[in-house]
Amino acid sequence: MISSFSHFIEVIGAVDSNSTAPIELLSSANKKKGKDRDTYEAKRAAIFSSASHFIEIDLLGSQSPFTIIGTSNVGDYYVLVSRASRRPQADLYSFTLRDRLPEFLLPLKEPDEAIAVDLQSIFQEVCEQVSYDLRLDYT
Repeated sequence: MISSFSHFIEVIGAVDSNSTAPIELLSSANKKKGKDRDTYEAKRAAIFSSASHFIEIDLLGSQSPFTIIGTSNVGDYYVLVSRASRRPQADLYSFTLRDRLPEFLLPLKEPDEAIAVDLQSIFQEVCEQVSYDLRLDYT
């Protein structure tokens, strides 16, 4: 039996250790209809009604997409950045497989400025660290 686990990073405050911005990397279990998706949607709704910012990264494609209010043109993949102070508006960075992974602004606790996160650079660094170029046979 394969157990599922969550892929997330949590940005916490240096002074108070409170969660500032959970970053969720969607898993296939969270996207497929069923218990895991229901649990994730409840977690997502709780964060949307909290004072935390929220970042959701979908690298799985457009199967069973989550509802993103106010958007009608979501690409195959996306990064959703929901700042607590701007809800229900959010920034959506959608892209296709042919596009470079986006750079997005990660909101921090006020009055700190948001910081730029370059997903393409992070992805390339991870691939180099785990030597995917040596593991994949392109022939």
